[in-house]
Amino acid sequence: MSIFKEVKTDIDYLFPKSIKNYLPDDHKAWIFHDIFKTIDISSITKQYSSGGREENNPSAMMKRGRITLEDARTAVNEYYNIPVKFIDIDLKKALDLSKKLNIYAYDAYFIQCALESQQPLITLDTSLINKAESAGVEIREVAL
Repeated sequence: MSIFKEVKTDIDYLFPKSIKNYLPDDHKAWIFHDIFKTIDISSITKQYSSGGREENNPSAMMKRGRITLEDARTAVNEYYNIPVKFIDIDLKKALDLSKKLNIYAYDAYFIQCALESQQPLITLDTSLINKAESAGVEIREVAL
């Protein structure tokens, strides 16, 4: 079963540290945030156990008739406006983690980044949560 989780905007994140620090008060993303906070989505969320995957994929939402192509394009355009901080990590240590935890390298990169930056990891991937915790990474829960 898929999972669904709400994103909290008042907590610190690893990428970026706090979204409020990067999006001005008049950014379009806050309009969507405010609109979605007023909508009763219980009929959708009851279909999910906890956390979310498919609902974040514009092509899946279009396929299910939840959004139009124009909606998806608007979301992608807004996505490009979100600032991202790139952090160099020790790739050799990440590869060691990949082998040790039996995970793909890209998952190990996130774990290594959290370890090196001493920041909690935010993910909806239950498997990654378990692996990160076993590596000593703090997990920041995302409540919806």
